[in-house]
Amino acid sequence: MNLGSITNPVRVTARAAPAGRLTDGIGTRPARKPATAARPATAARPATNAEGPLASLIDGIVGHHHAHTRSALHRLAALAASASPHDRSLPGVARAMDGFAALECELRAHMTKEEAVIFPYIASLEWALRTGRTPVRSPFSALERPLGAILDEQGEDHVLLESIRKASSDYTPPPGASPAIHAFYEGLAALERALDEHGRIEAEALFPRALELEQSALG
Repeated sequence: MNLGSITNPVRVTARAAPAGRLTDGIGTRPARKPATAARPATAARPATNAEGPLASLIDGIVGHHHAHTRSALHRLAALAASASPHDRSLPGVARAMDGFAALECELRAHMTKEEAVIFPYIASLEWALRTGRTPVRSPFSALERPLGAILDEQGEDHVLLESIRKASSDYTPPPGASPAIHAFYEGLAALERALDEHGRIEAEALFPRALELEQSALG
């Protein structure tokens, strides 16, 4: 999806998200205990210049962060599926795997919502201002509502990650765990770091600027 080259955005439709105070969520997410792993893993790099066009920032989030997350989820799901009954019987492993399964569903739905509804709408506002066209009003009354819902979802993901970290003893494989479990726990730790960076970019750069953009475009 190349939103940076958008020329004629189409109207997006979606069910209105629950109301939420976006400004209350920015910069107030609870601090996480640093994730640990058997060896350092590279977290997602910053998506793009936060001061550039929002369409470019969105392209960076989708093209790097979302792609990185989907790849990590695919790999982690494969590792979990390869675990033996012995692995699942070890302390905390089954609970960590169940927590990951729930997290995977939440993250995939979260990214799809952003890519199908929220991001195209933000890009369409920027395009309208740049070209002097009449902006299309959103189907959710105000952008603050779905962005607040997204921040709420990130908070729920945070709770899931906390439960996974607790079940896995801070991503420490139990004695007797197979190489697959070692790789699974290491991958979970790397995913958490990447999600922290992804969430920071959205909460501190994209979302506040998108609200300002909507105000400028629609008054």
